[in-house]
Amino acid sequence: QTVSASQPPNKSAPVYLISKGSNRILSLHIPRRSHQLGDLLCAVFDFASQQIPCVRIHSWLEMQEVILPSASLDNGGARTNGLVFPRVYAEHEEVVSNTQNTHVMFAIPYDAPVSFQTEAVAVRWFIHFKFFTPSPAALDAMNSRQGAPIHSTNEDNNNHDTSAKLSVRYNQELELSNQDIETLTWSLPILITASDRAHVFESPKVSLKLR
Repeated sequence: QTVSASQPPNKSAPVYLISKGSNRILSLHIPRRSHQLGDLLCAVFDFASQQIPCVRIHSWLEMQEVILPSASLDNGGARTNGLVFPRVYAEHEEVVSNTQNTHVMFAIPYDAPVSFQTEAVAVRWFIHFKFFTPSPAALDAMNSRQGAPIHSTNEDNNNHDTSAKLSVRYNQELELSNQDIETLTWSLPILITASDRAHVFESPKVSLKLR
C-alpha cells in the first residue's frame, strides 16, 4: 500500500494532507522542515477530518550516511547503486484510535552530523511515519456491526449516540488482528544545519570589585 501527501493551496502552510487513495487519514502539521542541531522537531497529527480511521502511528527520526553511485564500486570495479548507512536517533509509537489530535517531539542531538552533499557522499535526514489503518474488509465489518459507518470523529457531534458509537469503534480497532491491518509509510526529508554553540557553552561573566 502507498500513501499520498499533499499540501493545501496555501504553500506556506506547513500542513500535509495524508490520504489513502481518495480518502483522508489525517492532517499532519510540521512547523519547519529546516532545523539546527539541538532543536526540537515537532509534528502534530490532526484526525478531525479523517475519512478512514487510523489505529496506530509509528514515527522515527533517521539520519542516512550515503555513498553516492558515482563513488560506489563493487569488487570488480563496476559502479553500484550506492550505499546507505541509516541511523535512527529517536522513535515513537502511539495508539490513536478515537483520538482527535496528538503530537510527537524529537530532540536533534548537538553532536549529530549536519546535512550536506558532495560528489561522493551525502548526509540526509528524514522523519518517517507509518500509519496503521483497517483493511477495507475489516472496515466494512466494523461499520456493519455498528449499524452505520463512522469514518470521522467530527460528525454527528450533537447526536447523543456518538460517544457510544465511538467507544464501540475504539474497542473494535484495538481487537484488529495483523491480517486486518494495512500499513502505509510516508517520509519527509528535512534539513539539519549547524547551531550557534556559543550560547550553549558560554560561561557567565562575574565582575568583582575589590576595595
